[in-house]
This record gives sequence, structure tokens and C-alpha cells, in this order.
Amino acid sequence: MESSHQDVLTELAAHIPSSTRPTDLYRDWFAEFDTQIQGWFCNIRETIGGETDFPVQRLPHVSAFLGYVLTRIYERQSLNKKDKDNDLFDRAYFTDAAVVDLLVTNDNSFGNTARRVPHRTFEIVTLDEFAELTDKWHTA
Repeated sequence: MESSHQDVLTELAAHIPSSTRPTDLYRDWFAEFDTQIQGWFCNIRETIGGETDFPVQRLPHVSAFLGYVLTRIYERQSLNKKDKDNDLFDRAYFTDAAVVDLLVTNDNSFGNTARRVPHRTFEIVTLDEFAELTDKWHTA
């Protein structure tokens, strides 16, 4: 994971002035999230010889995955939030939530990270909140 993290930072450093803060980069990148994701996806498809007009919105897990990963990089660089042993699992749970439209967690740290991801397409609730919702759905 450390190698991937450094690769992303090296790539960013090659294209931006050194005076730019990570928080500004994060804000600017996410301001154009859909365009950035589509551009990234097209670059990958061109590299492997695929079509470039595929709308990435048809793959919500791609946006969720990248949003979560970039948010963790932001947290690590700007908020000094250290990596945890379960980060890979959290990333997978977040990505899966984009497909099922709901993320249920009692992990406050993970929940805060998940809420920080812009353009999220699903709700985040605690287990107690989920139980209340389930009761409401069954009594309706």
C-alpha cells in the first residue's frame, strides 16, 4: 500500500506547483469528480486498446473505489490519519456500498472517512439506525 501511495503522490507532484497544499488539490480534484473519473477511465481504456466512450457512471463501484482511495490519501497527508490494519477491508465495504446503496458501520473512524468522500451515492448509517429502518420497513 505504501508503494501505491507514493506513486500517486509522485504523479501529482509532477503536474502541480510545490506550493499547492494537499487540501487544495483534494478540493479542486473533487470539484470536477465525474469529469476526472471519466478522464482517468478513458486513459486506462486507451492504454489497453478498448473503447473510450464508455460512461463511467455505469460503474458506480469505480467512482466509489477512487473516491475512497483519494480521500484516504487526503486524510493521511492533510490530517495525519495513519493507515490501519483493516483499511483494505474498509475500502472494499465502501466500494460494495455503492452497488447496494447503503453502508452500515459502527466504526466511527471508517464512518467519518466514508462521510468525507464527495459525490457518494449511498447513505451511511449505524447498526442501530439500520435496525430502526428495518423495523419501519417491516411495519409499513
